[in-house]
Amino acid sequence: MHSTALGSLATFQAIEKRLHTGQISIGTPLHGMKTGPLFPLVVLASSSLFQPDLYAQSKEYTPLHPNAADTIAKASIITELLPSRSVVFRLKAPDARQVSVLVGFSNPPTAMAPSYPLKKDNDGLWSATVGPLAPDLYEVQFNVDGLMIADPGSPMPKPQRQVNTSLLEIPGDPPTFLDTRDIPHGAIRAEIYRSKVLNGTRPLLVYTPPGYDQHPQESYPVLFLYHGYGDTVYSWVTEGRVQQILDNSIADGRAVPMVVVVPDTHALDPDQIPRTQVGHYLNENVQAEDRELFEDIIPFVTAHYRIRTDAKDRALAGLSMGGYQTVYTGFVHPDKFSALGVFSAGILGEPQPLEQALQTPEKITANIRYLYVTTGSKDPVTGPRTEEFIERLDQLKVPYSFERYPDQIHSMEVWRPSLNKFVSKLFR
Repeated sequence: MHSTALGSLATFQAIEKRLHTGQISIGTPLHGMKTGPLFPLVVLASSSLFQPDLYAQSKEYTPLHPNAADTIAKASIITELLPSRSVVFRLKAPDARQVSVLVGFSNPPTAMAPSYPLKKDNDGLWSATVGPLAPDLYEVQFNVDGLMIADPGSPMPKPQRQVNTSLLEIPGDPPTFLDTRDIPHGAIRAEIYRSKVLNGTRPLLVYTPPGYDQHPQESYPVLFLYHGYGDTVYSWVTEGRVQQILDNSIADGRAVPMVVVVPDTHALDPDQIPRTQVGHYLNENVQAEDRELFEDIIPFVTAHYRIRTDAKDRALAGLSMGGYQTVYTGFVHPDKFSALGVFSAGILGEPQPLEQALQTPEKITANIRYLYVTTGSKDPVTGPRTEEFIERLDQLKVPYSFERYPDQIHSMEVWRPSLNKFVSKLFR
């Protein structure tokens, strides 16, 4: 050790000894030592030598004004999943007059999920035990005196433009196609790109399969996946479980490794139009999003990801409004895709480019190798439109595969299994 360093160490040890014996205090001049810029560092360093003494004197933190809630674990006042797969729903609402919980899918209000009343205790905590529930990912809403809210104790809010719903995961044993398993996993990557069509920045999520980074020489087929009206770019990821579905399908050999691109299907702001004009909005939005796909999204993804560009290696799918988007873009540009997944499509109009495309169904038939159409048998939102759509396909002699999910409405109970089956048929 350098002599200067040894001298400094000896000085620190001397200071520590004199501080402990009370011969000096922090403010006492040290005779024989020059004071200057280094002196504060010496004092600071010497004080750090007996930090354990300071920690030994510290006291456990307690709230300044503790109340009853501070004395119990948070888990006892929020929703709790029991080992039996039953769920204890809890909500702190001392001034509420009536509270219930909806468990399942409630779109639209005429097809509400089952509702369970909660009881209030003396501390204003409402609770009810429901179940056991079958393995699934459920939507949950509290009805508090007529106000629908998400579960404030849930760590998983549903992705929505206006959030009033939370999600509840009941894992399966053995795991279902929705569960996260101990297998190789892909990745969800968040991107921001500049949209020339819409003159602004836009979000984009990209799923890359397991091994994507480890095999930089390999390119992949690509699926573009659209969400529904009122959803966000995270809907297919958080509630739709796109990563779990792809990871599990690839691990089981049911699907080939692929890249999945999830754009924001709302090219135009839906909050600026009244609900009575949704049909008009969808017809305008579907054409704007179509332009953005080809002029902005595909060029961006092609520049940043190793995706194949041939039509045989490109597919398109979507739910509800995204299903309409899929029909429009897939039929207007049939030479750009090899497969279309149309899940509960909300086709509320026939824009001119789509009507023109339907005048030459042979082009659709010649290019689209796989057209998969699904709906819930009790879907009052888009069910009738889907039935009309397949009747039109029959008239045009366009081949398709149709699946009607028994007793299901306009919900992820249709769209998640639809995606799970669709990806297993792609790029073979």
